[in-house]
Formats: sequence, structure tokens, C-alpha cells
Amino acid sequence: MNILFVNYGDFTTNSLNHIGGFAEALCAKGHACIVAVPSGKETLPASLRPAYKAALYSELLAKPAAFPDGKPADLIHAWTPRECVRKFVVAYQAATVGRARLILHLEDNEEVLLSSFTKKSIAELRAASFSDLDDLLSDKLPHPIRYRLFLRLADAATVIVDRLAEFVPEGVPSHVVWPGVDARYFGAAPLTREELGIPANEKILVFTGSTTFANEEEM
Repeated sequence: MNILFVNYGDFTTNSLNHIGGFAEALCAKGHACIVAVPSGKETLPASLRPAYKAALYSELLAKPAAFPDGKPADLIHAWTPRECVRKFVVAYQAATVGRARLILHLEDNEEVLLSSFTKKSIAELRAASFSDLDDLLSDKLPHPIRYRLFLRLADAATVIVDRLAEFVPEGVPSHVVWPGVDARYFGAAPLTREELGIPANEKILVFTGSTTFANEEEM
């Protein structure tokens, strides 16, 4: 199967830790995978040598049949319904006459992101005109109305935690997909407190996410 993963950012985003693991595992099972990014294809480290292929949105729109068998994607797994992802997926499906099935992945409460960024409630945003919203928002964010319509177009959805399934429209099946972990990392010897310079009486807190405008105050 030809599987196209679509990310909202380049290969330095946290989401690529998830996408890359799934793509590698699927390639090992004999599937062909491409990971598409809007820009920054050069951020894929050369030393990584992934089994999947990296591509820009623009490259795939210019040549949709970019898989090794000379055909387009059979399945699109789009990482979040943010506006840049939505625009690319809609354009790619148009270029391939809607051949690919679409799965949308949710890993954030997109409405909280919108409210945090704009300092407006989701109700206020939905009441605004489309032209005002286009001026207010970025393609790196979801659109308060278009993202919901995009979800309705999906054949299925995946969510990183079960609560996000509340945003999946009725009739669209959803499934919780936990981030993958490379078991080889567990073979490495753990660092000790002494090696890290941490006294025995100090507590250690580990946050495995990133700090953004949405959680900066909490952090």
C-alpha cells in the first residue's frame, strides 16, 4: 500500500517523532511511505537514513504519483486538521481524483490552541467573517469552521488520547493511537544522578512535550 503521511511542520517538530516511527514500521511491513512537509525538507538529518521518503507539499502536487510503483497514495494520514494540512490534502485529492482514503490525526485540542492564540472564545471566532478570520489566523493553526468540515470529510480519525474523540464528528470512526517507541532505546544504560550532577535530595520533573503559546503560562 502507498501511504502518505502529512505533517504541519518540518522534520524538527515533535510530531515527526510519532510519524517517523509509524512510517518506519509500515515500511518494514512492506508498505511504501512518504512523509510530506510544507517546507524544510533539509531538516531531515542525512544520518537518519529513513526507509520512508521525504517530500515537500509542492513536490507532491507537481507529481502526485511519487511512490516507487509510479502511483499516488492509497491512504493519507494527515497529522492534525490545521489549515496548511487541509489545503494540501484537498489539493492532493483533487490532483488524484480523490483516490486516497483519508485518516485525520488529532493530538491537540485545536479549539484551545485557537482561543489561546487569538485571546477570543471559539464562539466569537465562529461568529467572525471568513475574511476577518483569514486576517487573524495563520495556516499553521486550525480554522474554527473549516477544520470541522475537514473532519467530516475524513474516512476515519485517530486520536492520541481518548478525550479528543469528542471532536470527531458522528459517523466518522476513531481509534486511539499511542506514540510508537523504538525498543532499542531501552537497551542503553540509564544516566545516574551523579553523571547528571543532580543531588540525591532533589526531585526530577520530566516534560516530554514542547512549550508553546498555548501552555507557556502553565509551564
